[in-house]
Amino acid sequence: MTPSQSLGAKPQLAWGRGFWVVVAIVTIALITLWTLIPWQWSPVDDPGQVLTMKDLVAQHGTFGGVLERIGQLANGDRGGGVFRPLAWIYPPAIYVLPETAAHVVRLVMIIVIILGPLVYFRRRGAKPPLLTMILVLLLISAGTLYQGLLLLSIQEVGGMTLVSLGLMTNQRSLRLALWIMSALFKGPFLWILFGNAIVLWREGRRRLATASASAGVAVLVISLWWSQEGSYTSRYRIAPWEEYQWINASKLLEHVNGAILIAVLWWLVVSQVKLLRQTDFPIFAVAAVGYFVQMIPWGFTAYYMGPISFFLGLLLASVLTNGGKLSRWTIITGLALPILIAGWVMLVSLGFVYRTNAIIQQGSDCLAQTNNARIEIIGGWLYLATSEEGPIRLVQNTQLFYPGWQGEAALDSTLEGGQRDPKTSHVLLLPGESLPKGESADIVCVRRYVTLAKLT
Repeated sequence: MTPSQSLGAKPQLAWGRGFWVVVAIVTIALITLWTLIPWQWSPVDDPGQVLTMKDLVAQHGTFGGVLERIGQLANGDRGGGVFRPLAWIYPPAIYVLPETAAHVVRLVMIIVIILGPLVYFRRRGAKPPLLTMILVLLLISAGTLYQGLLLLSIQEVGGMTLVSLGLMTNQRSLRLALWIMSALFKGPFLWILFGNAIVLWREGRRRLATASASAGVAVLVISLWWSQEGSYTSRYRIAPWEEYQWINASKLLEHVNGAILIAVLWWLVVSQVKLLRQTDFPIFAVAAVGYFVQMIPWGFTAYYMGPISFFLGLLLASVLTNGGKLSRWTIITGLALPILIAGWVMLVSLGFVYRTNAIIQQGSDCLAQTNNARIEIIGGWLYLATSEEGPIRLVQNTQLFYPGWQGEAALDSTLEGGQRDPKTSHVLLLPGESLPKGESADIVCVRRYVTLAKLT
């Protein structure tokens, strides 16, 4: 393929029926596995959203409750200064579902995120060895997005799903519509519209290019206007002279991105294929750089890096070429390290999802064995015990799975040399934790990941 060839202008190497049979089998197998997991609502947003939806559905019915919640979220974001219309529609739709069904929907979204680019690069002409490398690269690049399998509220997964659906289709107008929707899910996705406009303009599709650029400008301008005097967006400051913003920018070198670069470098060294900047390069370059730069003032805690890592993976995949005929041993050697890296990233990321869900499930089970107690959570497990929101969501999850239960949970009050709150009657020990020195307690509940003890 030469640099002058246009993005998906001629569908090439169409998928055979066998590929889609494999995709269907893998998807059904994963969904079946997902339904066997005792899913809980996560320690970020989810249980509160579910309780709100239950109240609204009880008052207005399902359809009326959904509409009411959309209005509430829109009003809340108007006050906060965040313009994300699809993020007003998605929560009521997902939180009206049972917990298992909601998590299955999220799984399907992750599958689409991986599958969309795979279809796209196959259509662009990638042969099996390169396509296998791209698949492995995508599995690595989604490392942070896997957290969305647990955290159902995060918009990064929704926006990236729409981006991948856009790559899956070869219809330019439909692709543009899907990418506009991604920008309406989370603002920083708007940069892909500008990259798309550049490519369309170069291809001579001036009207569609103008529409793509105009849509990007419209979302950007509306977002800026919407953010004026917002309680949440008032914290956003573009200040490159501030040290903390340089520290934020340096987090581009976090572990998933490092793993992406190592995997690609290994493939290039072993296979000796050349890199080639092709006509679709601006789409992924502008999307990756624009998203990253816009997020620098916010920082990149937890899952915020997810779309940037995936765009980085797409960018690198877009410049990989088939090269000449590769020997079997070259292909095996070239894929060996990337597959090991992908396995490590997925093991760590999916292991975190599974264990966090198990900790919440077992924690709620133990909390249900008390009533009207004040429990402090001891440990540093991400989300559950690293912010004040975590204990609140654990209480709400317990109320959802054990109706009628009453109690209170809080973070460890002895942190930083403090004294145990005299109202605290129990402590919930997370993995690897034990009672602080000088305290004694009777064990009330022991599970694989948590222990509940009553202070004496």
